[in-house]
Amino acid sequence: FPSHDTEHQHEFVMNTAVRYLGLIGGYGTGKTKAFCYKTIHLASLNVGHTGAILEPITNMLHDVLIPELDTCLEEAGIPYKYRSSPLPEYTLYFKDGQTKLLLRSGENYRRLAGLNLAFFGVDECDTIDKKTATAMWRMLQSRLRRGRVFQGYTTSTPEGFGFLYEFFAKNASKDDRHYIRASTYDNPFLPEEFIISLKENYPPELIEAYLEGKFVN
Repeated sequence: FPSHDTEHQHEFVMNTAVRYLGLIGGYGTGKTKAFCYKTIHLASLNVGHTGAILEPITNMLHDVLIPELDTCLEEAGIPYKYRSSPLPEYTLYFKDGQTKLLLRSGENYRRLAGLNLAFFGVDECDTIDKKTATAMWRMLQSRLRRGRVFQGYTTSTPEGFGFLYEFFAKNASKDDRHYIRASTYDNPFLPEEFIISLKENYPPELIEAYLEGKFVN
C-alpha cells in the first residue's frame, strides 16, 4: 500500500483475520482506493483462484472502479490484462501465478449464481436498497468456497439504518465480522475547503453520516 495511506485504509487492506470486513466512512476518506488495494492484496493471497468485485450499478464500474483499479495496479507494479466483454474481468499476474477478477453490478447479482469465489468486495454497498443488498450479500456469501484466504469486504458511506447497519453494527458481537469507521477529518490530504463545503451544504444529521461515518436516521 502507498506510504501516504491513512490508518483506517491500512487496517482495512491488511486485515484478513475476519470473514467479513467493512470500511464505513464519510466522504473523502479514501474508501475506493482502499477497496482497490484490498482487492489486489486478496488476489495476491489467492493465486490460482477467482474473486469478484461489485459496484451498485454497471455505470459505476466504468466511471469509478475500473479507472481507480488501473491506477492502483500500476502504482503497485502488478502486471494485468483487462477484458471488457462479454462481461468485464481482469487477470492479475503474480510471481507464483495468476488470479482472475470478475467485475459485476449489484443490481444483477443473480448472475453470480454458480461461481466459486475466494473473495468478494462491494463498493458503496449502502447505496443499494436494503432488500436487494441483503439478497446480494447472501448470494456472495454462498460463493466463498474455493480459495486460500476467504473474505467478503465492503467500503461505503453509511446511508441510514440500511443493510450495513444491520449486518455490521447491529450484529457486531458476531466473531465473523468487523467494521472500521472512518471520519473525513482522518484524511490529512484533503483540502480544508472540502470539509467547509460539506458543512455548508448538508444538514447536521447528514454531516454525521457524510463526515463522521456514523449510522444516523
